[in-house]
Amino acid sequence: MLRRHLARIGRKVRASAKTAIESSPARPVVSKTGLFQGNVARSHPAVKCGESILDKGFGVEFRTDRNEPCVEIGNECILKCKIIFETDTGSVKIGDGCYIGGTRIISAQSVEIGNWVTMAWGIMIYDHNSHSLDFRERINDQKRQLKDWGSGNFIRNKNWDVVDKKPIRIGDYAWIGFDAVILKGVTIGEGAVVGARSVVTRDVEPWTVVAGNPAQVVKRLTPGEPLTSGDLSEI
Repeated sequence: MLRRHLARIGRKVRASAKTAIESSPARPVVSKTGLFQGNVARSHPAVKCGESILDKGFGVEFRTDRNEPCVEIGNECILKCKIIFETDTGSVKIGDGCYIGGTRIISAQSVEIGNWVTMAWGIMIYDHNSHSLDFRERINDQKRQLKDWGSGNFIRNKNWDVVDKKPIRIGDYAWIGFDAVILKGVTIGEGAVVGARSVVTRDVEPWTVVAGNPAQVVKRLTPGEPLTSGDLSEI
């Protein structure tokens, strides 16, 4: 009887300790560069996060010091994505109620994700070209990278002025399928669906389904109208 009573007390103590650890604030940031994973990301001065779940797979990587907020996350999200800032520009804003799986968001301009957006795994969101279209500038990139390789940030001296950048916006209620690629300057409208492994290079109208490379409209949706099994087979 006493053994069972002590076992119940032990379970309660362990549960309380687990809750306290999970709800405790993240440890303070020593360095502002590097990868900050899970709840540790909350303590970075450039990250503002509401009441959302930052999974252990979630991370924000800063390759330069960022002091002002450039990552904003709303409430009721579950995030497993990785956000990467290669330069001292760029911003990512995520609304309320979003689920983002193993996605990579690489920003040098801005990426804005609305409310109740669902995103699968393997998605790449890239708001810039990474390199110049001029081959001579790409050669210059390579020379700088060779010189800076041992510094811990081999693109620290990259010339970003010659790289084209345009904002990306994903509207409320959108659904992005796995392995999709969303490139610079694209707006995905409210309630739109992007099929798996699509490459989105142009704006997607609200309440449409797009698929393919490059992504094309394959279906138009009526807001509030339930999908049938036949509808899903076309996605």
